[in-house]
Amino acid sequence: MVAIHGDHVSTKMRKVATSLLLLVLMEWWGTHGGAQATGGGKGGKWELLLNNSGVVAMHMTLTHRNTVLMFDQTSAGPSQYRLRPSGKRCTDDVYDPTCWAHSVEYDIATNTIRPLVIDTDTWCSSGAFLGNGTLAQTGGFGNGTRKVRYFNPCSDRRCDWIESEKLLASNRWYATNQILPEKDRVFIVGGLNAFDYEFLPKSSEKEGAFELPFLRQTYDRMVDKGNNLYPFVHLSSDGNLFIFANRDSILFDHHHHQIIKTFPRIPGDGARNYPSTGSSVMLPLEHEDVFRKVEIMVCGGSVSGAPRAAKRGQFLDALRSCGRLVITDENPEWAMEEMPGPRVMNDMLILPTGHILIINGATQGRV
Repeated sequence: MVAIHGDHVSTKMRKVATSLLLLVLMEWWGTHGGAQATGGGKGGKWELLLNNSGVVAMHMTLTHRNTVLMFDQTSAGPSQYRLRPSGKRCTDDVYDPTCWAHSVEYDIATNTIRPLVIDTDTWCSSGAFLGNGTLAQTGGFGNGTRKVRYFNPCSDRRCDWIESEKLLASNRWYATNQILPEKDRVFIVGGLNAFDYEFLPKSSEKEGAFELPFLRQTYDRMVDKGNNLYPFVHLSSDGNLFIFANRDSILFDHHHHQIIKTFPRIPGDGARNYPSTGSSVMLPLEHEDVFRKVEIMVCGGSVSGAPRAAKRGQFLDALRSCGRLVITDENPEWAMEEMPGPRVMNDMLILPTGHILIINGATQGRV
């Protein structure tokens, strides 16, 4: 498997990466009673579904139609699927992004791939699902930095990407999106040299972006791209937003544009956000307390100096630690634990069947 993520892959590498294997880890629970798997696991097996996904899954998400949407940057070079744009002459000697598919839809039930048309560059963009299952996808690189795109999965599989004429207020490359309790409103925060946030849709034509000093405070000037991109954002049970960047975190009232609480810094050396690229998750809410308790877990990342060392050809072990924080406690403190090994850039997708779909792999152990 070739590990593919963000801007760590050259165009040459991407031409090879379109031959990635599409694998699924089958978990045998229920009637199978946890059959033993080779290697001492809890049960399951690897199954090859397709030899080629056709497009590198820089971004991958599951839709409510039980399809998997994958898309890559338009500057990645030719994919496996050639398009036939109206009025265009596509040749192999000159690369034209509009002549190739840079997004596909994978149908889980039929095990088939359908090429899609995406016009603007989605390199390290971000997105969130709206109430009707439409993916609102924003930002990216080059001609995509302020773009808003929509993909609404359909039963006849004839749907495609739609690009809005309305633009974002700020450039959003490596930003984060979070759906809000308000009807189909999305909170978009951060991005390279974007120390602010905005909403989609806007409440008025004049509404722009709002400054968030927290992003300037967490920007590490000693590291290229600052170690606070793709901030972790989770919606708390009280309607406020938990925002984590670099090593620090806050509880943010997006209605009144103010910080309600500043949490303790996560213990340990190193950063957790891009380009250090750890991960975060909100743990399952519990019925016993009417879903009020909210616990966030942050895992992995890079030790201090790892990006600079990598430029010198020295690759340092990633972080092994995970931290859990109950953000709804009156005086929350991080509870730390160690993973079996160092971990960074861990991406996979859980399907409705319980299978785990892996396309672009995970970089484990080193940065």
